[in-house]
Amino acid sequence: MEILKLDNEWVIRGTKEIPRLYNWYNNKTIKLNNEILNYICECDGTNTIEDICNKYHIEKQIADKFYKQFIDAGAIRIISEKEKRNLDINLGEKEPWLKEVHLDVTDHCNLRCRHCFWGDNLTNNINLSADKWENLIAELKNMGVGKIVISGGEAFTRNDLPKIVEACYENRIFLGAIFTNGTIKNKNVFQVIDFVAKKKLQTSFYISMDGYTSEQNDFIRGDGKFEETLNFVKMLVEKRKQEGAKYRILINSLIHKKNYLYLTNTFPICRTIE
Repeated sequence: MEILKLDNEWVIRGTKEIPRLYNWYNNKTIKLNNEILNYICECDGTNTIEDICNKYHIEKQIADKFYKQFIDAGAIRIISEKEKRNLDINLGEKEPWLKEVHLDVTDHCNLRCRHCFWGDNLTNNINLSADKWENLIAELKNMGVGKIVISGGEAFTRNDLPKIVEACYENRIFLGAIFTNGTIKNKNVFQVIDFVAKKKLQTSFYISMDGYTSEQNDFIRGDGKFEETLNFVKMLVEKRKQEGAKYRILINSLIHKKNYLYLTNTFPICRTIE
């Protein structure tokens, strides 16, 4: 018996005008229409192709060809025993689709970088509690949002950041990226990295490094920060190897008067870490 089941990494997001299959592990998207959505909704782990053909009066050859494209994309699996799943359908009212939301979860930061747009407003505001962020993330899911990016301030200054990260996962929203200056190492930092690694999420860690020497980077970030950031990147690389993790590591660089002639020199440094 060949039963069709939508893979657990896929949910239905988008809008009522244009629903999408959305992979909340890696951000892949497949556009649907409402007729196709009906056929996808039959793939809840309880129906065979024959069941669907009988229900919609479709020839099996046509159904096989239709579902094959989703099977090849990894969105639908063929299973031998019934395993009913909640298809997790959350759609916004109309286009354009609010696919991605950027959350500045704090205005606190451990650095005072020369270029920071927060300026004198850093650490001046009252930050939302983790519970309120969790409620907001649940609301974003109901609106059909597929992806969340986390930043600050410096997001890792929040001791409760793991709760916010886990809320994204629990709501099946793709944690697209976490932006960090890479100078904090504490329990909650390792907890977030461990969570992303073990769940095999393809989250991107954007690390701020503004040059390939201490002189270039620390001109912006402060004395000693180049070595701290470099060690943070090395730690991420080693963790990814150990866990077989799927997260990405990217270097974010500000172009300034001390590094603009040497931008390509950062690349060999990154290669040596890998």
